[in-house]
Amino acid sequence: MEFLIFFIFNTFTISMSANIKIIPKLCKAGDPFISDHREPTIHGVLSALVKTNKKCLSNYSLLKVKRNRGIFDLEICYDEVSLKTIYVKFEIDGISLKQFVTVIIPPVATRSINLYPENIPCFYTKDHQAALFGYIYKDEDTINDSTFLTEGYLASNADFSEDYKQLGTFFYANITPQWKFINQQVWALIESAIRFYAMDNDKKLEAYAGTHGQTLVDGQPLFLTVDGRLPVATWLWKAVVDQSTGAGIAFICSNNPSESLMASPPCGDLDICLESHWGDAMVAGWSFCCTLQQLVETVPEAAAAIVDGAGAKLLNRLTPAPPPTSPDSSTTTNDGDDDEAEADD
Repeated sequence: MEFLIFFIFNTFTISMSANIKIIPKLCKAGDPFISDHREPTIHGVLSALVKTNKKCLSNYSLLKVKRNRGIFDLEICYDEVSLKTIYVKFEIDGISLKQFVTVIIPPVATRSINLYPENIPCFYTKDHQAALFGYIYKDEDTINDSTFLTEGYLASNADFSEDYKQLGTFFYANITPQWKFINQQVWALIESAIRFYAMDNDKKLEAYAGTHGQTLVDGQPLFLTVDGRLPVATWLWKAVVDQSTGAGIAFICSNNPSESLMASPPCGDLDICLESHWGDAMVAGWSFCCTLQQLVETVPEAAAAIVDGAGAKLLNRLTPAPPPTSPDSSTTTNDGDDDEAEADD
């Protein structure tokens, strides 16, 4: 009799176990955003993310990355509630970039000193994203070794020459979720083309970068947290203005790695890229060029950042550039901005 009861119990247990899904532990959002509770330094130069008493784009927080003696390197419009970066404003100095030997600071080295909130790196791991897509969005096959959301830096550390300026780019208010393909190929080409233009022509450029729109998965807004924070933008944009001439150009790229889901950009097309000789900065089908006026008229985030953008003439490179790169043949460098969030995996 005891044997029969033991057999029935074990049979029931095995049967039930086969039908129970073990729900993986998802990362938690943690404490609310805190703007300046840590002040990292490098070579004795302080870098702090401080909250100003000003607002941007309705009611978002205007933050600044400050160095010693009150020098500001980045201005950031940030939504503290949703942990969303609206735009970042900074300067790219081509003369300085040529004079200094750039020392790239690995993101891993700065993780322990300037993360806001401090557990954000967890959301950029493939384990968390696989669980998120599987159990929240019912799409288990999206996240894999080649397709996942990385830490996308709007102001690249390579846009700055001195390492103490680079340090300020690693604050998480400067970071937005970017798909790996977009980060390493589409966005990286735009960043590199702008830097080379500044260096080749000894130019100082006012630079702006930001996000626009909300990515949907089967009609549901995509966030990296289960409580609706860290939204994944549909579009990324970057604009520069030549300080000596007032001419400018804007780039906009899809934040979607799937060619089958490509949508029309808010503004611009490849003709503007070719006309202004920026074709080699584009990846066909994913990135486009806009005039500044087109950008501020169609992207509210850019309109809030680029106050005088409507009347700027188009920034042309002097010599024709090669045609846009195809996704199959594009090769880019990392610039130190994509560590694929794998250091903790």
